[in-house]
Amino acid sequence: MAQNPSQNNDAAETAAGKKSPRQMEIPVTGNQRGRSLLLYIVFFAAIAAAFVALFARFTGSVPIAVWIVIPMVGFMLWQGWLASRNIDDRG
Repeated sequence: MAQNPSQNNDAAETAAGKKSPRQMEIPVTGNQRGRSLLLYIVFFAAIAAAFVALFARFTGSVPIAVWIVIPMVGFMLWQGWLASRNIDDRG
């Protein structure tokens, strides 16, 4: 029975004492990717609108609430971008 090349590689890495993590790929078509992105944007906008409504209630002014939420959402996007880049370079 012939072995899968990845099984040979796993055996060699295990013998060397070094085990690489397995990678899992989820096949996503372009239509699913677009739908996922749209759902993410809608969900993100709903959370931002909830924050605007909450802060509008606290401050009594919608423009002030919007100017509070815009930098907060921008900072959250920036932090998410920083956290998601260069995953392989982390020590």
